[in-house]
Amino acid sequence: MAIGIEVKITGIDKSNLSFTIPFKINIDYNKSYLNFILDLKKDYFNILRNQKYPYTAILGDLRKTTNISKSLYDISFSYQNARDNNKLSSINYTTGWVFNGCVSNNMDIHIYDMDNTGDLSMLFDYRKDLFKASDVEEIYNNLINEIK
Repeated sequence: MAIGIEVKITGIDKSNLSFTIPFKINIDYNKSYLNFILDLKKDYFNILRNQKYPYTAILGDLRKTTNISKSLYDISFSYQNARDNNKLSSINYTTGWVFNGCVSNNMDIHIYDMDNTGDLSMLFDYRKDLFKASDVEEIYNNLINEIK
């Protein structure tokens, strides 16, 4: 599993920095979804707190010693927590996800609420040569069932 992080840098250069932290987890199917997420959060923050080995360095070192030629994961999840409040503007607008036609992973699953409505949206960017629309719909339905 890999989780994308967006970090707000303060100071002279106030910009956003995104990076990915790959990690392996064991799934205990006897745990509830909430307990799984709480364990994931704990493990994730431990990794984040102790990370000294960037993903690019990990991948470079693994490529030297193994047959890995691509990324360490096939599917990535991202939670976009950037929000906008259009009620503060005199212009009526909405925000939306714009796919650029290129995906670096086999599938990227984005969860977001950019308009700050309180409703999460889920968007899938995937390689059509690997996944059929029915495959993506099945993954979506399984994720929704897990969330319920």
